[in-house]
Amino acid sequence: MSGNAGAAVTITDLVNSIRHSNRRLDKLNYLRPILQQSGSSDPVMVSAGFSAVFKMRNPSTGRLSALKCFLQIKADRQERYQKIADHFRNQKHSWLLDFSYFDTELSVTPRGQTAELLCPVLSMTWEEGPTLGVILGQICQTGDQRTLHAFSQKWAVLAQEMMSLNFAHGDLKADNIIVSSADNLVLVDYDSMFVPALAGQNAADLGGPSFQHPRRRPMDFSVDIDHFPMLVLGISLRALAIDPYSLGHNLDSDHLLFRQKDFQNPDQSAIFQKLIAQNDTWLTTATRALAASCKSKNLAVPYIEQLLALLYSAPAPAAKKQPPPKQTPPPAGARATAARTFARGQPTQFAGSVLNTLLTGMIGSASTGSSQTAHGAIQPVVLQQRPFFRNLTITITAIFTVALGLYAFYAQQRRDLLTAATTVARINMNELNTCHTLLAAKEYRKTLIACAPLVWMTDESIRSAARQAVHTAATDLFETQRPKNLANVPQVYIDHGACPGEGCLYGEWKSKKATPLYSDNLGQSVVGTVGENEQVMALTGEVHIKPVKGRVLVASDKYNFKIGDVVYRLTYQGEGIFNLWHNGKLSSHFHSDDCKPIGPNARCRFEFEEKFDWARMILWIVIMRQNGQIGWIKDYKNFSGRDRFE
Repeated sequence: MSGNAGAAVTITDLVNSIRHSNRRLDKLNYLRPILQQSGSSDPVMVSAGFSAVFKMRNPSTGRLSALKCFLQIKADRQERYQKIADHFRNQKHSWLLDFSYFDTELSVTPRGQTAELLCPVLSMTWEEGPTLGVILGQICQTGDQRTLHAFSQKWAVLAQEMMSLNFAHGDLKADNIIVSSADNLVLVDYDSMFVPALAGQNAADLGGPSFQHPRRRPMDFSVDIDHFPMLVLGISLRALAIDPYSLGHNLDSDHLLFRQKDFQNPDQSAIFQKLIAQNDTWLTTATRALAASCKSKNLAVPYIEQLLALLYSAPAPAAKKQPPPKQTPPPAGARATAARTFARGQPTQFAGSVLNTLLTGMIGSASTGSSQTAHGAIQPVVLQQRPFFRNLTITITAIFTVALGLYAFYAQQRRDLLTAATTVARINMNELNTCHTLLAAKEYRKTLIACAPLVWMTDESIRSAARQAVHTAATDLFETQRPKNLANVPQVYIDHGACPGEGCLYGEWKSKKATPLYSDNLGQSVVGTVGENEQVMALTGEVHIKPVKGRVLVASDKYNFKIGDVVYRLTYQGEGIFNLWHNGKLSSHFHSDDCKPIGPNARCRFEFEEKFDWARMILWIVIMRQNGQIGWIKDYKNFSGRDRFE
């Protein structure tokens, strides 16, 4: 295969080979192509970017397969697919198709050449059904809001499950999602997928521009690359469920509601403004979050998990009637128009009507009495004026109109800001109440998730209460894992919830340099990187330490110590204080003098085989990032704010 790396074939070359699959395929030579129609030699095929997907059948079992053949031969494709397959080994998900990669499977003779190329193929389960983009267009024509709402909920569930599996699809878009016969969402096209084993490599593809972050680069290859398209799809589905008639008339295979130019300048985007103006709390909040993400260099979307969870629980949108055909309203007189406009509470339009009335009277008929227009509207009676007074009147009227318009504009802006602030405050308070309710019920993990969006709020009272809640939840969660007694001393003792050193302090930390973020306290999988100068919340931690054996030198009735009893020194707490194991029990706040008596009569309480060494302790910290991501760090010295004495 390496000799063919960089070679390319055409779709026609692939079609010619698939027609003779029994001779051109190697291990899969039992597959036969499904033909477009009876008597035709053309196989059923879907062109997909730099590949072609053929519909194949196993004649002995009748099972259908999708055979993906690539137009370009890349040297690293086999390695990528192998690592992707390893990541999902022994996993079954309804939205993930079974696949197998074959590196030198299909023999292809390019047109005009005699030498054969051995090309790779990807064999997958054939999923029958239209793409999400196609079916959304069909549903929007009927205005079926209930089905659209159900799709938004299904997407929220699927996206949350994807995030929990520590990978990224890499090219999320409507055309890479199949809607099965049971209306389930199924992902296809895994060429751009990221798994932790591929960390450090460049992305194979940047995905569809109408769904991807505008600043995404080939080197941006991590679990964060799916955040942006996840939110784009969620917003699109929610918006279509709210108003399928006006928003669903312009869908195509390349985009739903957004285009790349909208992401490049969201403040000037009509669709951004239209969605923000919708009377839907989730849609407004999510669209603003998307607009903020467009301007950020960070591909991770803050609070994406919370936004997806709220999308699932968002209420079904109010029924929307299909708008009637537009009719041209009958003309009316200027005075009647002004009266109706003022009655609707639209002062800017009313001012315009007043100006139109005055100008019509001053510049139009200069005679006394009244005149009737061709439409039958009665013109106002205005006495003939000299040019000087007429111009003065026009100027005063224009100033009056501009002043009234400005007043109306700023009044409306103030009302909008007050309404938004009130709504946000109410939502934040409700979420804080939910945090406290979960904490009281000892649902510590749910508390961390529910409180995550609030710990970085600008409102000091909400921020402080949320931080206290997450710290308590994390501490109590680890406390439930802390054993009260240990019959035997383990080779490595894990002190859950520990914060070693007299100045150790959990809370708001700031990174001094980039630090890897792990999925667990073993450091097996990197799930992200905490950037330099990034602020995080250190929630709690645990110490891993190898116990040091010692013996009792001074008896104590209070602690039931007898001379010669075996003890083990555990976690260092600071100021010479350690946790201790003795006779199957764990005790704290014991001084260890390392048998260095002070004065002629002083005696050591314990004698240990080794002196204390900081290198024996490994401290793992649980942190929460501003995007809501929770993970573990080991290099705690890379952060400031961890020591109250620094």
